[in-house]
Amino acid sequence: MKIFALFLLFIIIQPALAAVSVQLDFFDTNLKQGQLEAAKVTMAADAAQNINLQKLRGASVADTLYFYELGPLIKKDGGDYFIADAQVIFLKIPESPKLIHKLGNEEIIVAWPQIEILPTEGAKELIFGQFEIPSRKKILLWVLISLGLLTGLYAVIKYRKQLALKKAAREKKIKLKEKLFNAADYFQIVEIWQKRDEFLQTFPEIRDHFKKFEIILFKHQFKPHQTETEKSEVMTAYREFLNNIQGGLSGI
Repeated sequence: MKIFALFLLFIIIQPALAAVSVQLDFFDTNLKQGQLEAAKVTMAADAAQNINLQKLRGASVADTLYFYELGPLIKKDGGDYFIADAQVIFLKIPESPKLIHKLGNEEIIVAWPQIEILPTEGAKELIFGQFEIPSRKKILLWVLISLGLLTGLYAVIKYRKQLALKKAAREKKIKLKEKLFNAADYFQIVEIWQKRDEFLQTFPEIRDHFKKFEIILFKHQFKPHQTETEKSEVMTAYREFLNNIQGGLSGI
């Protein structure tokens, strides 16, 4: 009977012995429900080394205390305990200054000194508007979705810009083609030759035929005066040049 009683006593006290204590110290003695509050977290050195306290970040302890932010644990100089900065929210007025929370396989006790927590006017549903504080995974998902939307918007804008540039380039080619094909006399042909760099840069495929036409033009262009026969020869070479390049101007 004594052995059985000792066994029952061990079962009863074992969870309490295994529990890890996390102490919260606030910078004010009057806090407000639903408001972000700064605090210092204190843990014993042996407990801090055996438990991953960062898992508390983004967790709700007993549906009462939400750990919004939790900094890294730092060992206090000359002490046998660790401290960390934290930001918490009291979701509701706690019944006692001590809460129990299951963290993985460990049970922790979150406690704080005697403070006054002022209730927010209205029910909890009015405080948060049925809003569940999002987990960090949800926040990350929202960020990724936002980045995806921004990337898609950027791609659409870039695509439309490229289309506009292509349209402008095509319109420029059409206008140049009209100038190239609409010379009505010898002097307009000379103007085309004077702007040959622009034509050849836009339509590089006409370069060989243009050089053949140029040979005829050079026979008479630099003379002080051109006879009608010489002008007619240039016009004939020009029309032949146009026939050779017809339909081959970059699909224009």
